[in-house]
Amino acid sequence: MNIKNDAHSLILDYVSTSKYLINLLKEMLPSDVSILRGRVLKLIPAQGEIDGIKYEIHGKGCYFEFANWHVDIDMGINDCYNCFDSWKLFDFLNSMDSQKREKFKKLEDVDILNSQIQELIANGVILKNGNSTANLSLVGALV
Repeated sequence: MNIKNDAHSLILDYVSTSKYLINLLKEMLPSDVSILRGRVLKLIPAQGEIDGIKYEIHGKGCYFEFANWHVDIDMGINDCYNCFDSWKLFDFLNSMDSQKREKFKKLEDVDILNSQIQELIANGVILKNGNSTANLSLVGALV
């Protein structure tokens, strides 16, 4: 089924941004070492800057700040970057400049965002990992 809504477009933006940022960090490490493992082994600093993008590795993820935007990414096994929740999407949306945010104007209402996320779950576009919507993942593209 091919269901598209504004939340789906926002998720695609979030995941493609996450992929780009995670790959920047991975370039600092041997190919067989994950970012979080690299941090434990002290192969990568907990915080720093790459190509003008500030990063801070935390718990199971990394916070990035760049060009007046920010994104907080939780990583899965092997630096999987396609996990998110409505809060991370909402925060990502609200960090966008006003011109970019205009595309997602409806989603500034968190209830609409959550409703559209539920629609995507019901249609198999995103997966709910466990019983809560705190750990969602995109099915298919960009994963």
